[in-house]
Amino acid sequence: MRKFIICVLPFIVCLQFCTNRPEGPTHRTEYVEGVKVVKNLKTESEKAFKDMEFIEDLSIGVDEGEENYMFSYPVDVDSDSNGNIYVLDYRECLIKKYDSQGEFIMKLGRKGQGPGEFSNPYSIIITPQDEIYVGDYMSRKIEVFGSEGTHQKTMKVEFLYYFSITRNKDLIVGHQVYDEEGMGSYKVGMYDDQKNKIRDFYEQKTYWPARIMDNEFVYEFPYFVRWNINSSDQIYIASSVAYEISVLTSEGNLLFKFTKDSDPLPVTGEELKKISDKLTQTKGSNPFMTKPVYPAFRYISIDEQDRVWIEHYEPVWREQTRKEVVYDVFSSDGIFLFTTKIPSHIFPQLNFKNGYIYALKKDESGYVRAIRLRIK
Repeated sequence: MRKFIICVLPFIVCLQFCTNRPEGPTHRTEYVEGVKVVKNLKTESEKAFKDMEFIEDLSIGVDEGEENYMFSYPVDVDSDSNGNIYVLDYRECLIKKYDSQGEFIMKLGRKGQGPGEFSNPYSIIITPQDEIYVGDYMSRKIEVFGSEGTHQKTMKVEFLYYFSITRNKDLIVGHQVYDEEGMGSYKVGMYDDQKNKIRDFYEQKTYWPARIMDNEFVYEFPYFVRWNINSSDQIYIASSVAYEISVLTSEGNLLFKFTKDSDPLPVTGEELKKISDKLTQTKGSNPFMTKPVYPAFRYISIDEQDRVWIEHYEPVWREQTRKEVVYDVFSSDGIFLFTTKIPSHIFPQLNFKNGYIYALKKDESGYVRAIRLRIK
């Protein structure tokens, strides 16, 4: 079996842009308690949609074949400035590095508790300096490697849940704490590795439980927090309770907010039936337990033009393969531009680098590969 597949589609029709733009204003700007808020108004779906062509020009991963091209449980992917591709495998507790043509180069890390070792690695970030940061959440640490794969340092971060790196190499981390009654907060802030402290600048109240799941289905209560960073180190951050994104400086100072008119989407049908018994059995003060709703969005991605891509939320059935993933796209100043979709089961968030999109793709068989997309 081939080690990798390079698939270049023949030239076909160019991008089809939506010419039916809505008439009249699509947004308005207000100042709320001195803060600028860009409010994007509702737009008819057909008029807001832009049909874009996402071409898969590189695929890495085989379900049978050479070991270096097989994955057990890939959870994240990134690329460096030379176009090399790094795939993080949760189950194998290592990173597999490939060149820009998909040829295997090396492995980084291994299972364990020591420096440069992983127990539950879940996210990888390649900085503009080509340093490799890997978040190991159960061990509450971040392992850092140089561009050639040499281990540099271990950063212990209490309650680590999610992290990102600014262009200035500041570490932004999310951490979650509950009290004895099951109430708590999800906080985001800048981490000082010298003092091992986090200076928080964003907070969302949370409740126990964070999610309800079994072997078939996962329901996430809508208070998780997502963020991403643009080329100017501005942080786009939001709780999925509402479709409202705050834009902060890298120091955590609020610049402005933007919103998109949307109504809470209640959990209904098969999904509600699936979780109703577990909801009634769960005790606590969670306000979303009696009338559960879906999160307002899933991920925030930022492309190389600093446009903001907000992924629509869909229920998660563990064995299901989605036919498409839908995104709302905004300008860097929060003005809604269009809605588009990638016709594949793409996850986690989109990684825009080197003129491409890097992501993981789940096939109908359930196998996950690393892919590289270009927008035609």
